[in-house]
Amino acid sequence: MNTNKWHNQQTHRRSINSSNWTKATVGLLTLVFTAFLQGQDLPFDSGSTGADGPLLTPTHPSNRQGHVVGYDETNNQYVLFGGYWSSTYYPETWVSDDPALGWTKVDTDTFVSGRSNSAMAWDYNSNRLIMFGGHRADGTKLNDMWAWDGSDWTEVDDGTPPPARYWHSLATDPVSKKMWVVAGRNASNQVIKDVWEWNGTAWTDLGNTGIDPSFNYSYERAFYDAPSDSIVLYSSWSQKTFRFDEGAWSELATASKPVVGQGFTIAWNSTTNSAILFGGSSDTGQTWEFKGDEWILLATDTSLPDRYNHGSAYSPDDDEVIVVAGVMDNVWNGTSNLPGYDTWSFTNPNWTYESGRFYYFDMTEKADGVWNFTTIDIPSGSEVIFTRNAANTPVVWLATGNVNINGLLRLDGENGKANDGSDNYALGGPGGAAGGLGAIRFDVSGNYAGTPGQGAGGGAPGVTSAQYGSDGNFRSTYGNTLLLPLVGGSGGGGGASSDNSNGGHGAGGGGAILIASDLDITVNGTINADGGDRSWGGASYGGDGSGGSIKLMADRLLGSGNLWARGGRSKTNEAGGRIRLEAFFRPLAAKASPPSSATAPIAAPDFGDLPSLTILSVDGENVAVPSTGNLQTPDVVFTAAGTVTIVVDSENIPEGTPVTLRITTSGEIINLPAAEDPDVTVGVDGTASFEAEVPAGLGTIQAFSEFTP
Repeated sequence: MNTNKWHNQQTHRRSINSSNWTKATVGLLTLVFTAFLQGQDLPFDSGSTGADGPLLTPTHPSNRQGHVVGYDETNNQYVLFGGYWSSTYYPETWVSDDPALGWTKVDTDTFVSGRSNSAMAWDYNSNRLIMFGGHRADGTKLNDMWAWDGSDWTEVDDGTPPPARYWHSLATDPVSKKMWVVAGRNASNQVIKDVWEWNGTAWTDLGNTGIDPSFNYSYERAFYDAPSDSIVLYSSWSQKTFRFDEGAWSELATASKPVVGQGFTIAWNSTTNSAILFGGSSDTGQTWEFKGDEWILLATDTSLPDRYNHGSAYSPDDDEVIVVAGVMDNVWNGTSNLPGYDTWSFTNPNWTYESGRFYYFDMTEKADGVWNFTTIDIPSGSEVIFTRNAANTPVVWLATGNVNINGLLRLDGENGKANDGSDNYALGGPGGAAGGLGAIRFDVSGNYAGTPGQGAGGGAPGVTSAQYGSDGNFRSTYGNTLLLPLVGGSGGGGGASSDNSNGGHGAGGGGAILIASDLDITVNGTINADGGDRSWGGASYGGDGSGGSIKLMADRLLGSGNLWARGGRSKTNEAGGRIRLEAFFRPLAAKASPPSSATAPIAAPDFGDLPSLTILSVDGENVAVPSTGNLQTPDVVFTAAGTVTIVVDSENIPEGTPVTLRITTSGEIINLPAAEDPDVTVGVDGTASFEAEVPAGLGTIQAFSEFTP
């Protein structure tokens, strides 16, 4: 029997009504009619009004490093070329009018070979972006020169060009209209310190006279410093600043020296007449400004993840510096040397996330979590992360047209966090419940007990010294096969403390999502609604979060992606959620865990008034609604040991339905009614009453009910 389990912390959910159709026809369909089915609008109606228009997350260049970025002042757009990841070098050109709206790949008529560590700058003679040099995948060092006109590349006939090189810089002066190639490494991978000047028609070797021996280091970036009318170069290896003026280099003494390692960038801000330095392999997320012959560490209000080998450019139209991609510390799981698949902008003192791998879908705009789209497109490489709304509803995406999920929808519950003594709950995904808190060490709190996980299948806490918290539960405790109602996973219980160590926090439950389309849903990417992983507190582990729920409804379900609603760290089905597929035509070959159930579309009843349970009173005294489940800020304080009367109020639960209680105290868990006692059921007035023997002290109370809708 499929049952739904309801609990005093259940929040309101909304499902959709579908149009009716003749189910007998479904059984007659065979592969012979595949072409017909794919070309016809079948009778499923998602209910979408289309009022929210199309959902299209921004497209962004794929993972890469060593690419170059410039700003096209004629067409008012950023331009990115090349770069590589692993052994793949990209002969690609991308442009962006507004980084917040993403990037567009340009199919150019002229092929330019993929390369890394070239240089790009605006040429004030021809009013075009110029790209010079770099190296190809086979190691060939280049000295070719290319001009970008807004739609295509043209190779520039530059007479006798500078020697081939990479890791060099291009610097430009808008007044004299001169451009310089500065330093880098040559075809033999040796550091070179020459300067070549471009006047719009020919190159001139300015030499490297007056060079200091300490300049014989790598990892440099150069720029034109307008106030001093000279080229300034910073060597991160030697941590020295050099000036090139009238054909000679000299060291410039500065009070501060950025410690950034290799792969940093410098962009010249013509509005402030200063250079902005960011990144590098030794960087700690610092932003530096060169102004008045000094390096100044900027106190930024916001920061972006550390990175190196990224691209950077300044827009005089927007008065901002952007940073694109590179190698970074991963913002999701804290590991290093992973791709920075994103674009950030800087206007002192703020760094702003513009677009990239992570697209933050703000659910606070809809109190009920329901969107009425026309079409939905999540491109490959894009990860959608959901910002929960106040009611923590599931995600409901309705569409009048096709839905394409080629990227990743991330509705995972949070992993258990470090137990630092605060209420550091691991939240569930949207529609999922939070994990419980691990107990604070006994010699500080006087209590061993953690707090229970939230949600209808919330894991029990550890209550005796060093006892582990239990995992959250889903499929065996609530939610029927049809995913009516649509609910997320439950949190793991908090672990118990020992005399001198904390318990681990429980993890959050996976979220819940319904995607419905009048036409087709194609999943070649991944939908993730996994429960979070437990944490260790020193004395014990908390419990894992349970998996959430995924429901897809459409005329046709297509693709070969992944649907995951697994539980906790082991990612097994034991604490998994539910996956439901409803369509007339279902060649969707997705990998699903736990295994999905599937039928033709079934009309859903209206769950506008969902069942709920609340603790009404304890010995006639009202208690906190909803229950907090936290022994540090308890639902009740039992002033003395003895018998108390607990009254539970229900909404939209049938008369005669059994109700159970879980009371967590500082030393034990009390489950009512006891196994040998008769059921306690919902009465004609909608309440259920319990008599409980409790110890003196703090307590939390959770109510549960199971019934068949």
